[in-house]
Amino acid sequence: MAGRVIKQPRPALGRYKACFVSGEISGAQAANSPFFALQWADTVNLFVLRYFKMWFYESTFSSAQGIDLGAFVCRPFTVADSGGTASQMQTGKNKSETKMPDSRLVGLGDIRIATTTALTAGTRTPDPYPFKTLAVYDGAVGSYVMPDGDALDENKIPIVLGYQEGIEIQNITALAASNVIRLYIDLAWEEVNPNTFEG
Repeated sequence: MAGRVIKQPRPALGRYKACFVSGEISGAQAANSPFFALQWADTVNLFVLRYFKMWFYESTFSSAQGIDLGAFVCRPFTVADSGGTASQMQTGKNKSETKMPDSRLVGLGDIRIATTTALTAGTRTPDPYPFKTLAVYDGAVGSYVMPDGDALDENKIPIVLGYQEGIEIQNITALAASNVIRLYIDLAWEEVNPNTFEG
């Protein structure tokens, strides 16, 4: 009888899940404006994105147009974006298990999402191509755009962030002044020591 190989769980300091919701983003928004940003600022440990999903709802939409969003890795990301709603992790919250330590994003780094207008870009270098896009052409008021996401499990390539690296979601095409959208972002991630990270 052949022996069984039992795959052990990946060593992680902690696992976390959170959803971030923007305000009603309105007014003319220039192309490549940041609507969501996450900056990792732990000097030792890594941020490993395992699940990512984004979608939006058009609460007011009076001009037909294409809307496309892109999620970009930013390396480096030395100064965080500003404006919008700061969405730092809180002590004891958003853990996969109670026994896990608080996220390093409690007090380190920065997470924020737009309120009624785009964020103010910090100092960062986005990759030339997004790792995920969401695009639709719509002329209907009150349209809901289906979620677009991936479970980035052990069979897929995760996004791994080190010190002063991050993620930013931008509108690829300018948003018309008469259109209003609300953005939703779902994330699940691990925080790991680089010496024990198995990829």
